[in-house]
Amino acid sequence: MLTSFSRASKTPVYSGRDQDKIPLGRFMDFVISSETGICVAIWVECPGELKLLDPKDVSLWNDEELLIGEEGDLMSPDRFPRINKIEEKEVAILDARVLEGGQEVGKVV
Repeated sequence: MLTSFSRASKTPVYSGRDQDKIPLGRFMDFVISSETGICVAIWVECPGELKLLDPKDVSLWNDEELLIGEEGDLMSPDRFPRINKIEEKEVAILDARVLEGGQEVGKVV
């Protein structure tokens, strides 16, 4: 799994069943639960729309590709009920202060 958001940005998403390697879309962002800090979904930019992907449906993710089982794993946001509560509590984290033991140790980039 990639650890750098900047390296992950725009990673092409492919179906493992597609032998022609035509991208279904590109990675856009993570949906992180503010209560647990766990990634609950992945935003994928598909032609003409944004879709969501359950992280459990990712079979491979490296510098060149994000591989999922099939195109049907990409869902429209209204078919992903867990995200509604999270979107209501969305918190911007870029440029947020990072604290350790009450001391600021940096900012999120």
